Amino acid sequence: MRYALVPGGAVELGFDPARFVPTAGQLQDFEEAVVAFSLPKPIHGFLAEHLSPARWATLPARLVAVRSVDADSLLTAEHDGTDDHKSVMARLQWRGLRPPTPDEWEYDCGAGATTLFRWGDEYPDGEPYGDVPLIQRPNFFGLVIGDDPYRAEFTTDPAVLCGGDGGSALCGGYGSFLSWITLATAYREPAMAEIVYEGYLVGETPVRPVLPIS
Repeated sequence: MRYALVPGGAVELGFDPARFVPTAGQLQDFEEAVVAFSLPKPIHGFLAEHLSPARWATLPARLVAVRSVDADSLLTAEHDGTDDHKSVMARLQWRGLRPPTPDEWEYDCGAGATTLFRWGDEYPDGEPYGDVPLIQRPNFFGLVIGDDPYRAEFTTDPAVLCGGDGGSALCGGYGSFLSWITLATAYREPAMAEIVYEGYLVGETPVRPVLPIS
């Protein structure tokens, strides 16, 4: 497994929807979703509900896996057959590793960018599926992260998975805006953890190993 060094220090996280200026295309995509799915909020209110708030945090330097791995790939002979967040943590701890905290995951993904997505505030035409170089190339830390809405990743918080919505918006045909927003650095899907645990999907859910260095 390849790792990249992510520096520590005081970092800016989250996103303030008030500073977001949507393009005409983004507004059209959102309005189509409003009509189709009866979304109750204007675009800035919707973002406020689905993105973590703007904040500062102090994070340690650490080594972070360049790519996430499915939790099942961490199975050992000592595995007790449980299939929950605690078992994922134990599998990593046995190797001297852990998942990122939610704050660490955001910084790992954004690499210091304060825009909606790690590359900026806009997204290309179409949906985040298939050969889309923008999301598949490594970020400024050398991490391949937030590159697939299907691959929401575990963090140290059992209620917070980051990096997607399990493919719900994309597979459900919810349109470009709702599909792309799942890859926003600060995106949170409140129902994701429940879907994973109650759907017995822990083993195929990704986690990004972190190797502490201090």
